[in-house]
Amino acid sequence: MADYASINATQVDSFIPEIWANEAITALRSYLNLAKTVRRDMDSTIASKGDTIKIPKTGSLSVNPKVTNFNVTRQAPADAEVSVVLDTHNEVTFMVEDVARATASQDVRGLYIKDAMIALAESIESDIAAEYVNAHGDIAFDGTSDATIEASMLLIRKAFVDAKVPQMEPKYIYGSPTMTNKLLGVDKFTKANEYGNASAIQDGRLGDMFGLPLFESQLVPSVGSPAVEHNLAYTKDAIALVMRALPTDGNGEGVSQTVVTDPESGISMRITSSYDANALGRQVTLDVLYGIKTIRPEFLFDVTRS
Repeated sequence: MADYASINATQVDSFIPEIWANEAITALRSYLNLAKTVRRDMDSTIASKGDTIKIPKTGSLSVNPKVTNFNVTRQAPADAEVSVVLDTHNEVTFMVEDVARATASQDVRGLYIKDAMIALAESIESDIAAEYVNAHGDIAFDGTSDATIEASMLLIRKAFVDAKVPQMEPKYIYGSPTMTNKLLGVDKFTKANEYGNASAIQDGRLGDMFGLPLFESQLVPSVGSPAVEHNLAYTKDAIALVMRALPTDGNGEGVSQTVVTDPESGISMRITSSYDANALGRQVTLDVLYGIKTIRPEFLFDVTRS
């Protein structure tokens, strides 16, 4: 009778980096808010840290009357190129000495992947959130009462209008748990008979408030003493996240490498695995390469809360 109590070499060799990478990408999606709602420039072209990527910034167009028997009015909008440096190369590496358990057990593998992905997702989100320093203007969020909270939200709405953000352009708020709790405490934003549905009470999350959906995050920057929160109000075109694939030239050096790109979020990630004879285990690294830059500061507002 065969002995099924041990993990044999065939099972150990079942490590397939593509499977691990796709699991990591799937886990990443649920931890991203800013990265999914800002402008993304993703490409499978291989790049290195320090490379500069040029992305377009379109100029404005105007409407002209068409005069009978005359040609249309041609326009040459002041298009520009914005340079974004791929200056961030973040990685998470872990070693599992029990290599057979790490590759054969779906549950253990999933736990390691989840932990690594949370760390990478938070690094991307935090770097985007730090762009509040380039915001066009500041808006104070006053959480003193229902009336001041509603007035603060109206100020944010008006700021987008004053900045001439196109009406159909999606607008977002990236808010702290404290700011979110203040909004959840306002009847107008939670009561079904006033808001229109009971989702805020049932799910603990807010939908559109004056056309402004909110993403709650613990990664909202809080700086200074006394601390001041820097929540964000922004449009998709305000900030750009530029990401490129990393090379996989380690395959010929006894290292398993692959790169996957998530079609939903656009995130490109490399996963590297190798056996460490000294540690008697498998070392796995997940890493990403990206750059971030504010493209339209006039569409970005620093919503402060002290």
